[in-house]
Amino acid sequence: MTIGKMENVEVFTSEGKGRGLKATKEFWASDVIFAERAYSAVVFDSLVNFVCHTCFKRQEKLHHCGQCKFARYCDRTCQKDAWVNHKKECLAVKRYGKVPNENIRSELGPAEMFGISGCQGAGWWQ
Repeated sequence: MTIGKMENVEVFTSEGKGRGLKATKEFWASDVIFAERAYSAVVFDSLVNFVCHTCFKRQEKLHHCGQCKFARYCDRTCQKDAWVNHKKECLAVKRYGKVPNENIRSELGPAEMFGISGCQGAGWWQ
């Protein structure tokens, strides 16, 4: 997000402290100042069977990925939206045979975790 898209705030410079943001209007509790999609997200291990791995909504009935059986989705729309990133995860889970815990999934990419070439960096577990 750029400052140009943020209403009611401006950049300022404070001597000795550097740059910062300040409000140009009064904000109240629950006001949204800015919103941005997360760079990456990981479902907690305790919730992998209960929430959609794309939208994170709790669902009674989830459909699992037909290939790796790990990822769960509330519907085909969420499954299709996830595929760009999940296909790397899916390949890694199938090759490795089990899913690393949430701490490992959030920090490493498949290359580091499973030794798979062509998959680089963190953020592929989404």
